[in-house]
Amino acid sequence: MKLVEFSVRAPAEFAEPLSQLLRRHGGGGVVIEGQGGHNPDEGEAPQGSWVTVLTYAEPDSCLASRRAAIDAGVRLIAYVGPVGELAERVVEESDWRTAHARHLRPLAVGKRLFVVPAWEDCEVPAGREEIRLEPGLGFGTGHHPTTSMCLALMEDLVVPRGSVLDIGCGSGILSIAAAKLGASRVLGLDVDEQAVSAARANIRRSGVEGAAAVVEGTVPAAAGGRQYDLVVANISASVLTHLAGDIATAIRSGGSLLASGVVAGRGPQVNGAFQTVGLTVGAVRQSGDWLAISARRTG
Repeated sequence: MKLVEFSVRAPAEFAEPLSQLLRRHGGGGVVIEGQGGHNPDEGEAPQGSWVTVLTYAEPDSCLASRRAAIDAGVRLIAYVGPVGELAERVVEESDWRTAHARHLRPLAVGKRLFVVPAWEDCEVPAGREEIRLEPGLGFGTGHHPTTSMCLALMEDLVVPRGSVLDIGCGSGILSIAAAKLGASRVLGLDVDEQAVSAARANIRRSGVEGAAAVVEGTVPAAAGGRQYDLVVANISASVLTHLAGDIATAIRSGGSLLASGVVAGRGPQVNGAFQTVGLTVGAVRQSGDWLAISARRTG
């Protein structure tokens, strides 16, 4: 099967708006590639200040309208900064998967989790829980700083036999982690059909079907009006700000929020939105240009 790759090269501060644009009009999943020669999981920052933002789409009847919408958005963003032109190329899905296989390796995160690509055959270290993933077109492999920060922080936030809502679940990695860390009821949400399919398959691979499920949609409708001990949302500053009220409503009194996907400069905006809807912001962790923010609903 062939896929169409859309990509834009831009300064790092434009990664978030471009990601939102490509996620909305592209294939759902978005990849942000920085300059090579560094390991973000070890706290190393890229040497350059430019990134490439990519998404992959199926060449279906909607492709022309997707391309036009992305191109128009890129041109608008380029009015305020030196954003490159939209690039497009056709790739074989097998080539795309091979590229993932080259760059994704088993990854120990925090003290208890071990992320393993579906194609790897390796032994899980003692004391760690295996998360087995085939990312598909869903975002989230554990190698991006936003995901690795969430995985590490969840070890202290998941309530044993508690409930977790994963907003924008992508590949399902955080939903699986929640179940592996002891949650008994986990619901993942994503607005992209391909991400939902990838997440469901990964939940089966990781053997947590009894605890975790994924549905297409977002809060509040797709969450069914329930409240959760922990809400995780690895999305973006603009979406977190827009959904702050709905996110707060989905957290039970005394429950927690773990939010990431926030570029460092947008932290005050996101914190302000959370405080406005009654959330008490706690610890903020930073890795490179990215933040993970924890908060609690106290009333």
